[in-house]
Amino acid sequence: MKKKLPLIMIRVINIIITMVAFVFVIAASIADDEYHDVFIAILIIILVIDIGFMLIFWRCPHCGKLLQFTGPLEHCGHCGKKID
Repeated sequence: MKKKLPLIMIRVINIIITMVAFVFVIAASIADDEYHDVFIAILIIILVIDIGFMLIFWRCPHCGKLLQFTGPLEHCGHCGKKID
């Protein structure tokens, strides 16, 4: 049986990826014209990875359906079970 990542760890990884993306936003804003497009391309790749990561792992541990991304997360919106 596969061991799943705890939701708190998934959230921490998401925050780290978001902070890395923010660094690339800042780098793109201060970069010379020749490197600006490179930073934007890397930023887009990071954001696609982040979205894919969340779509794969941000799931209810009980029913396996995608959890909500906004608001307090106390219960699954699909099965109604309490999220630990």
